Amino acid sequence: MTLRALFLSLLFIVPGSIHAAVTDVVVSTATASAVDNTDPANIEIFGGYTGLMGECTAPDGTSVCNACTALTVNVCGGTGPRACASRSIYPDLPLSLKFQTDTIPNTPTLKAELLISGGTAANVALLDPQSAPFAVNTDIQAKMRWSTICQAAGINSNCQGTFSGTLTVGLAESGTLAAASQQKFTVKFGYVDPDPTVSQCATSCDDTSGFCNFSVSDGDSKVYVKDTQRAQTGPGDDSQILWKGIRLYYTEVAENSTDGFEIVAPGESNYSDLDVKDRSTLVTELVNNKVEGLENEKYYNFLMVTVDEAGILGPFYNGTFDANLHRGHPGEVVGLLSDKQCFIATAAYGASWTDEVRALREFRNLFLLKSELGKDFVRFYYEHSPKAASWIADREWARTTTRVLLTPIVWFAELANGMGIWIALLATVVVGALLIRLRVVLADRWKTIFFRRSR
Repeated sequence: MTLRALFLSLLFIVPGSIHAAVTDVVVSTATASAVDNTDPANIEIFGGYTGLMGECTAPDGTSVCNACTALTVNVCGGTGPRACASRSIYPDLPLSLKFQTDTIPNTPTLKAELLISGGTAANVALLDPQSAPFAVNTDIQAKMRWSTICQAAGINSNCQGTFSGTLTVGLAESGTLAAASQQKFTVKFGYVDPDPTVSQCATSCDDTSGFCNFSVSDGDSKVYVKDTQRAQTGPGDDSQILWKGIRLYYTEVAENSTDGFEIVAPGESNYSDLDVKDRSTLVTELVNNKVEGLENEKYYNFLMVTVDEAGILGPFYNGTFDANLHRGHPGEVVGLLSDKQCFIATAAYGASWTDEVRALREFRNLFLLKSELGKDFVRFYYEHSPKAASWIADREWARTTTRVLLTPIVWFAELANGMGIWIALLATVVVGALLIRLRVVLADRWKTIFFRRSR
């Protein structure tokens, strides 16, 4: 090989073969409130803290704990805590992570530092740091107490504050992190003081940035959650954390119970977490709007609380309790094979997912199943409609005729679902009166024409 060829090979081939990388990055989910590794290049670590209460009064020192067990009945009217972290970190808990690298500096040391926006990088003290020798493509583990992370962020070691910053962990050469052997994480830390004099419940959408309204409607062994509202996308503090969704706590009550939200004890009650589809906007459409696993013919009071990305619960909703909106009464629908069955409409429109069938199904859930008379109608329909549906499905003319006959019913259902049953009834009366008037006018017109011709 000539010197010129050797030079070209070193210039083009060797640099292309050197590809320093950090791989196999794992953050222990047991040591953080939440970890989002959807984007491996930007792993987000969330920490949520509301003080040492509930199970967190005596944590095990190795994993997160549930502070929400401290919440009792009458959350918004008593003297107990009004916020909690369901997966709470605590100052002494070590955040644990590991990674591999294919590049080891000459004199490596393990290092971590935190950079807050607008500030300078601060060292984060490691707990029992691993020391040399380090091997390529072999796990390197780093642990650091949350108290030291909080200190590096500029808040006290008790972690009573909020922040968002970039945590960089890797191997350093002469005290400087090597670019080829470091991994960056986004850390978002939320803290809420649960003291009732500080953390207030939400009574309307005017005085809270969390979710501030909801209602439930009955289904078979479930309830449907609707009418959710919120005023902001997150707490708006230095954590940059967003609201994740809602948690609905529920407890069984008597049919004629006069109890409201205050009877539901979050620390003891069952619950269901419902996430929003888009956290970055005020749209409150839920990924799933059903609370399932309920017992039919039982009555349940529901209590809603806002949940953020760090698992902090608060504020709780404490508007005026209305049994028609906030109490569920699931019941079995005889003949209902699944939530998607709507036999005659499905046969007429050819599929259960069409907009027309969805509208009829939603009307059933929101209105018919809310009354005993409506439930009786639904039972009758599901007992007798399958045979008719089967006959309609096999005849195109019957399907067309049924679609025409269902059109005003679908129109009524869509209007009721969107604007309420009374608006739909009023609109139906107005349209009916106009049609009757039109019929009278047309009849008079035809009579006039007929008599003129007969002369």
